[in-house]
Amino acid sequence: MKLTLGILLSIIGGAVIVVGFGGALLEVVDLYGSALSDPMNDAGGQSPLDEPKAVRNAMLRWIIIGGAGVPFSVLGALLLKKSMRQNRKRSSDYPA
Repeated sequence: MKLTLGILLSIIGGAVIVVGFGGALLEVVDLYGSALSDPMNDAGGQSPLDEPKAVRNAMLRWIIIGGAGVPFSVLGALLLKKSMRQNRKRSSDYPA
């Protein structure tokens, strides 16, 4: 049971982390992509510093989402470690 739960929590936590950090990276890619596609864009009368601030806020939101997966991943890793230690101890109790 601990092994299955550990694997499941590790996979779910890892997926949330990857999605969160991937989303943050896509925000940066989008910022530089828009700057390269139209370098003279005046951003509709907005200050040139408003767009990077908006990207910063979006990146922070994605990083917080990714950070929510860390406890699940750590808990899953701890359960896997405990399960493997118990299996190793159990197998050493009954030598062949």
